[in-house]
Amino acid sequence: CYGGSRFPTWISLPCFDKLTSIILFKCENCQFIPSLGQLPSLESLTLIELVQVRIMDLNFCVETTTPYHDNFVAFPKLLRLEMESMLRLEEWREMGNTDYFPCLTKLVIKDCPHLATLCRLSNVRCLEYLELNYCGKLLSLPEGGLPVSVKKFVIGDCPLLCSSCNNSLEVEQGWHKTEHTSGLVIYNHISP
Repeated sequence: CYGGSRFPTWISLPCFDKLTSIILFKCENCQFIPSLGQLPSLESLTLIELVQVRIMDLNFCVETTTPYHDNFVAFPKLLRLEMESMLRLEEWREMGNTDYFPCLTKLVIKDCPHLATLCRLSNVRCLEYLELNYCGKLLSLPEGGLPVSVKKFVIGDCPLLCSSCNNSLEVEQGWHKTEHTSGLVIYNHISP
């Protein structure tokens, strides 16, 4: 396991142009996710137990201290993004005007109990599967709702999000923007 609070910058250099999969697991002191959006062949990214990370933002896509061109596309080939047991994650902020995740088909966020906001997903045009599990502070869908490409949307043990859904798919919460989804699964674990 990597023990630093920040990954070295070389991990996100475009020279790793053949790298297709990354799993960051139990980097317990890491406070910042490296800028992996510049890796041109990355197809799968899994983040598990990065328990010190509180915020994800534009730095997740690109090293903001390095100039990048206007038509930069972050994560150009990423198909699958999974985040699990990021116990202190509070915000996934907007990622600026950068185009991101043009090929992403699967997004899974599990066991992020303090996550309260998600970045805009409406422009993630290929997203087919979205799963939100054990995100107890998540109150609403991201601004702009979900892309029309979403075929299955699973919500589990997200009581605030489920409550807003049960309150008649309120327009101000963005639920009307899920009507195109052919599979909506909502469940809450019932304790004995």
